[in-house]
Amino acid sequence: MLAFNDVTSIAFMVNMISVFSSAFTALFVCWTTTMLAQKGLKDMDWDEQTKNLSALASGAIAGLTTIFADSLWFNAVEAEVYAMSSFFTALVDWLMFKWEARADEKDHLRWIILIAYVMGLSIGVHLLNLLTIPALATMYYLRKFPFSLKGLLATLGISVAILAFIQYGIIQYTFSIAWWFEKLFTGTAMRNGTILEGFGMPKGTGSLVFAVLLIGAIVGLIAWSAKQKKIILNTAMICFSVILIGFSSYSVIFIRSNVEPGIDMNNPENILTFLSYMKREQYGDRPLLKGPMYNGRVERDARGYPQFDVTGMKYVLLDGEDRYVEDVEERKYKYEDKDVVFFPRMYETGRYKSGPFGYINYVDNKGCMCATSCGILWGGKVMCRKPVGKMDSSLILILRIKGITTITSCLYCWV
Repeated sequence: MLAFNDVTSIAFMVNMISVFSSAFTALFVCWTTTMLAQKGLKDMDWDEQTKNLSALASGAIAGLTTIFADSLWFNAVEAEVYAMSSFFTALVDWLMFKWEARADEKDHLRWIILIAYVMGLSIGVHLLNLLTIPALATMYYLRKFPFSLKGLLATLGISVAILAFIQYGIIQYTFSIAWWFEKLFTGTAMRNGTILEGFGMPKGTGSLVFAVLLIGAIVGLIAWSAKQKKIILNTAMICFSVILIGFSSYSVIFIRSNVEPGIDMNNPENILTFLSYMKREQYGDRPLLKGPMYNGRVERDARGYPQFDVTGMKYVLLDGEDRYVEDVEERKYKYEDKDVVFFPRMYETGRYKSGPFGYINYVDNKGCMCATSCGILWGGKVMCRKPVGKMDSSLILILRIKGITTITSCLYCWV
């Protein structure tokens, strides 16, 4: 769009977006710092001109420091999402300070709604902006209510709940619910043609029905809350709606994928692949609260088979089929209790030998990286045990040499 149909300028304009985003990031940091300085200098025994010049100087120093910082500078010269993500984050912070200065006005909530809309837009770029929610909620609390430790903790808890609702409720479960409607209206079947469920309607019917119901519910709640003068509910629903409006920028992914461009990662051209794209399945599972370490061992039964829970079913679209067809089970493997910890920080099995920042450089026991325990058994006793890690293939080597059984379930290396 910015290239005005000049295909030779597209790459240049993509890079210029990062340049301008970084420049405006520094500008909003400058303005935010100026407002903070004005608040800090308000009670100083200086004349107004000195206060204003000091505040402007503070903002200028902050803006110049930002623009010449390594992170922002390198973001500005690459065609990536981080420059625009920084821009949205700086913009939201500035808008919150603008609200704070007008919090006693009758129409102050319009600034909150504008912030929600900008957050919706930022989700289409990067999720970093969501991390500002606890800080913004704290600012709102300190501006509108008398301080107390209990109130502060409650505010932080509510802010985390809002963050989780946007991260999971809007970004992921909105599409999961749409997929449930899609299965209900279109239907599913096994590979042998056996029909499992559904009304057998055309593909996309369930998603359309869900969209109509969602929009109707939002409009209805906004109208009802306005009529009943329920300000908090009305503001919350308007914020929810503008977040969805900003978040709708993701529809570009769906539209462009159906054009079959040269670069079409995950091919999100239908509800199945688009749901996988939005759930970030290409990045794998990240145990933020609790999970196995990088060398965690999978639990096995008496026959040596790995233990797992079936969490769902994956479906595919096949040519000539009018229903979604079962593909493979979604499995979550069970790990030994001693290998599962809270807040695991070394959990990526692929990073064991990944250069200077690989885990091997930070652990004392530099054993083999195997999927299960590797050992040399003599008379049924393990004579040697080494740490284990990620699977790369299902290769099992069993050697029997003069009564010694060497068992290697190795996915990354031979022992």
